[in-house]
Amino acid sequence: MQVAAAMGAGASRGAWAAAAQRARLTSAAGARSASASGEYDLAVLGGGSGGLATARRAAEHGARVVLAEGGRLGGTCVNVGCVPKKVTWEAVNTLEAANHDLGAFGGYSGPDDARSHVEAKIHYPTLKARRDAYVERLNGIYASALKNAGGSGGSIDILREDARLWKDSDGHVAGVEGKETGTVASASSVVIATGSTPLFPASVAGAAELGSDSDAFFTWSKPPASVAVVGGGYIAVELAGMLAALGSETTMLVRGPQVLRHIDPQIADVLHSQLTSAGVDLRLNTGVSAVTKGSDGLLEVASPDAQLPLGMWDKVLFATGRAPLTQGLGLRDAGIELNDAGAIVVDPHHQTSIPHVFAIGDVANTPGDLTPVAIKAGRTLAEWLFNPAAAGAPPLDYATIPTVMFTHPPIGSVGLSEAEAVAKFGADAVKVYSASFTNLFYGLHEPADKQPTLMRIVVNTADSERVLGIHGIGRGMDEIMQGFGVAVTMGATKADLDATIAIHPTAGEELRATVPEASDRSSRPGELAECRVPRRRASADFVG
Repeated sequence: MQVAAAMGAGASRGAWAAAAQRARLTSAAGARSASASGEYDLAVLGGGSGGLATARRAAEHGARVVLAEGGRLGGTCVNVGCVPKKVTWEAVNTLEAANHDLGAFGGYSGPDDARSHVEAKIHYPTLKARRDAYVERLNGIYASALKNAGGSGGSIDILREDARLWKDSDGHVAGVEGKETGTVASASSVVIATGSTPLFPASVAGAAELGSDSDAFFTWSKPPASVAVVGGGYIAVELAGMLAALGSETTMLVRGPQVLRHIDPQIADVLHSQLTSAGVDLRLNTGVSAVTKGSDGLLEVASPDAQLPLGMWDKVLFATGRAPLTQGLGLRDAGIELNDAGAIVVDPHHQTSIPHVFAIGDVANTPGDLTPVAIKAGRTLAEWLFNPAAAGAPPLDYATIPTVMFTHPPIGSVGLSEAEAVAKFGADAVKVYSASFTNLFYGLHEPADKQPTLMRIVVNTADSERVLGIHGIGRGMDEIMQGFGVAVTMGATKADLDATIAIHPTAGEELRATVPEASDRSSRPGELAECRVPRRRASADFVG
């Protein structure tokens, strides 16, 4: 078998035998093909965040693991997701600070005698090269971590190719098989962690042929002069904000009445205002039916309304969702159940319709398609399978998942939105506290340059005002929300938050100063007008 040996194996597996039996694992002993290198305790399909976490934790408990991955280690997050996105977001924030914030504090970048300001720019090829090098370094770190993983005789071997499920001569799933070489690795249990891939809408003619997706964004040598971003989810708003700040004439084509349709409309309202003030042409309730290419190379986007043109752009970026990566894995042939969206159906312990085959992360029909969720799911599963001390551990709780959207300004959220809380507990049991203010960072700014902050706390009045959710938009919200995520997960009440002494002066302390919103929810549409503060757009902020 062509694998990269990680560590020697050979210790007794008695430490985790009870857990394996509990999972009703089907042994593959004696079912190996001639090309198999030997029996493994666990085979993992996919070297993304979830797969890596599963493999490493299993090896720590003495399991012999084989991990199959034909692409770069780290998956979507490291290569074309969280990491390069955050690097780009930080670059844009630094650029905006130099061009829009420095002057408010008396700073200048021109000659001393004139105290003039020279507009800062980003040399995008340099940013891209350094970003790519950083990602490549992370790929190497992950590879080294796998080679050095293990404990009590555990080890991880790497199959450097994409693989599918392998069935023995009796037709039972008994391991994995490399798609290119046919290399077989038999295993007592299998974890599918292949993630997801960007999805082009099938209803839009020319989308897949002419459009770009979020993966392609990170391959661009420079931002386009003009771009249409189709979609209104978190990937769409994040990329649109960055592209606008980098100087692209940016248009958002959103099918619904608001971006981020799953968040409270009050927060979406603030984001709408900030997107437009940053120069984004935000078009709500706008469908797309086709993309065609003109003789000048520009891409024309048509609407479903009598095929009327919506405009012409250098690039059209589709951020219209992601699909589970289940193609070519041999799932249906193995008898593994999929839902209508193509995701693998699992139980609370991530077990599929085949007892010894599991699925975690974006490929499974679990909520929270986020990197930390996949990592937690993988570690929890590995503990359940290979650590006898975790025999009675409950399954992963998906009810309270903190998350952040790296918009401008960022949005943080944990727990239920107001609408979700009302649907679950009833309107009479749900109360919302909120605070809107200007961060002290903008105290010296001109009014046109001040960004608003809005925070909302959703509580259950029938349960001592236990906090059901906390949501906010504003500077620093990405860092603030992690700590409050702990509080919500632990079941904190509004009184607990109020009893905590504030750290002053900070934005986070304002969560203690929230006041009840109007109980009549129909009276709220205009209540956040004061948050619609314009902000100048950066112009031509890239060269190269």
